[in-house]
Formats: sequence, C-alpha cells, structure tokens
Amino acid sequence: MMKRASKMPSIEPPADKSITSLFIGGVEDPFVTKQDLQDYFYQFGEIRVINILTKQKAAFVHFTRWVNFAISSCVLYQCACAFSEI
Repeated sequence: MMKRASKMPSIEPPADKSITSLFIGGVEDPFVTKQDLQDYFYQFGEIRVINILTKQKAAFVHFTRWVNFAISSCVLYQCACAFSEI
C-alpha cells in the first residue's frame, strides 16, 4: 500500500494562503446546480460563495479558509496530500 501511495501525484499548497478558490470544470445546468455544489463541498468546510460560469461550464467554490480549500482539492483530484499545515 505504501508503494502505491508513493506513486500517487501530490499537490503542493500555494505559497499565498489567501487562495481559497477551487475551480470546478464540467458544470452543466441542469445537471449540476449551485445547490449540488454547496451540498458536496460543504463537507470540507464553510463556503463563502459559489460562482457558476454558465457559458464556460465551470464554477468556482470560494472557501472561507485556506485549509478547507486544500483538503477539498486533495479529495477532488484524488491526490496524496502533501500539506504540512493541515
């Protein structure tokens, strides 16, 4: 199991701790709604706001804390967490 974990890609946290926004692609109305995103991402922490870009079929989830952004991106992209501050 450790060999498999070492082969997984890792995410390095951004140096700027003010970055709390997570980009989500493939957001198509009516298949994915703002409420769907809220329901899923709230498990990672408090959300400041969710912006859906309908024409671009994308969304930004803005968390209130950097650590919530970091955990959600790790889970979403199924990467081995390399966050020393979590």
